[in-house]
Amino acid sequence: MPDWPHLPSWIAQIYVLALVHLAIGLSLMELAGRLVHAWRRGQPGLAWGAAFHLGAGLCLMGALREALTDNRPLGLLLWLSAAGIAHLADTLWRRPSRRGP
Repeated sequence: MPDWPHLPSWIAQIYVLALVHLAIGLSLMELAGRLVHAWRRGQPGLAWGAAFHLGAGLCLMGALREALTDNRPLGLLLWLSAAGIAHLADTLWRRPSRRGP
């Protein structure tokens, strides 16, 4: 429900929310394209790296969406925790192996 005395800020919030949804949609399309490309080339390792990397950004966009739409701190905490886990997985995936040549 809009806050009628503060209608311009409510309209700005809708524009930002629309941009977040657009960014989420484009990121999902990029992820699908990268996965298909990596699997067609026979390099599933590249697909996992892309999934972790884009997954972290998608979780952060989900947290932003949650902050703009609802005032549920638990949902926001879950999105931010998922983003942290995805960032950790991305970091560990990209870390060079210490096994040697």
